[in-house]
Amino acid sequence: SAIGLAAPGHAVGILVEGRNKRSDGQPLDFVADRLLEQGCTMAYNLDGGQTTAMMFMGKNVMTPGTYNNYHKTRSQPDIIGIGTYSEQP
Repeated sequence: SAIGLAAPGHAVGILVEGRNKRSDGQPLDFVADRLLEQGCTMAYNLDGGQTTAMMFMGKNVMTPGTYNNYHKTRSQPDIIGIGTYSEQP
């Protein structure tokens, strides 16, 4: 997983599935190139594996893989959330 900033208020999230029958994953330079293609000037590589989940508009946009016979995203005590907030009704 990685997140990049393409412009003020415009973030790009990338989730790479791997270690399953559908995907072998991708090396970090591949992820960096994809972020650059999207115009990101700053990016952070995040933890992967079972700690990875990506939600958009309240829906999970990935299918969790199976790791060590465990099929779901592992619970984590923290998240990185991106959104907007307004006190206006």
